[in-house]
Amino acid sequence: MPSLPNISESDVPDEPTNGNSTDDSHEIHSDVSSELEEILPAERPAYFRTEFSRLFHSHGDLPYPLPCDAPELERQNVFHRVLQQVLGSNFVGPVHAVLASDTGERGIKALDIGNGNGIWLEEMSEQFPHVKFHGIDIVPVSSRTPPRNVDFEMHNMNEALRRTSGTMSFVHARSIDMAVTNYPALLNEVARILRPGGLFLSGEWSWGPTFQDGARRNTNPIPAIDSFVTWITDELYARNHIAPAGAHVHEWLSESGQFIDISETLEYCIPLDHNTDTRTANIGTDFRNAWRWYADSLLPFMRSTGMAEDRVAEMNRGYMRELDATPGLVAVYTVTYATKSLRGPLVAGR
Repeated sequence: MPSLPNISESDVPDEPTNGNSTDDSHEIHSDVSSELEEILPAERPAYFRTEFSRLFHSHGDLPYPLPCDAPELERQNVFHRVLQQVLGSNFVGPVHAVLASDTGERGIKALDIGNGNGIWLEEMSEQFPHVKFHGIDIVPVSSRTPPRNVDFEMHNMNEALRRTSGTMSFVHARSIDMAVTNYPALLNEVARILRPGGLFLSGEWSWGPTFQDGARRNTNPIPAIDSFVTWITDELYARNHIAPAGAHVHEWLSESGQFIDISETLEYCIPLDHNTDTRTANIGTDFRNAWRWYADSLLPFMRSTGMAEDRVAEMNRGYMRELDATPGLVAVYTVTYATKSLRGPLVAGR
């Protein structure tokens, strides 16, 4: 069974800056860039802590349960590559139309909430070089030399977003529901910072492998996986009211009253083993390994709750055993997108 590589302090990526600060006449400057300060190399260790031999953010009570070291970032890279292969793009929906539109002197700006290692932002910046891209996350793990039209900022997404109302053309949020304590409140902030006619795109993974609808019939061949996922779900909700969001984003967008042209909830069921679908035939092995790494990355969180070590090991073994032995498993990626209504921007605050 493939395992995670050995982990050390050197697995933390090189320190990033807050973005590219060159004063270029073609640069589309951030509306908060003057308020940001670069994270210096000597300051970098303060943003991380080691727990159970994995590296985590050091921001006190922020709820995100996964580490932020090199093995976890490699898992995110695999998920990113899988999505590109399945979707054929870095996005779903009318992104081209929104990012091509003329917004006047202020230019076109986009925000990625929970940018991780920044790979999505950097690829988007190449595809849309005229757009100024901003990324926010709670740890400095993105590139220290981003493209000239990209900047990264440390920020807790559960707080008000440091962006001027009505200035963003596009807001993207992928795999953030394990970090968000109040998703409808976050959507209110998204609506505030989007310009009228701007686009919000949400994408969330299932919290564990499963089957496509109807595949289980009368028996459950993955009780250990289901037990693992249920425990994680229950514990995160009990601690911070964090819950899987993908299936509910459409409802929350509608209830907010601030969005129009809300898409249907799109579900992509992506296989974890070899299959005959030409789009996903080569995904299985790497993707299944990434789901092993996902479970290993959650072990420190399980231990932090006081769970006995033998119980942690038992749950992990059961998950891995079923992941290896069960054909037909899929991971579900849920997408919803919507347009900001054409009325004026909201007042700042949540």
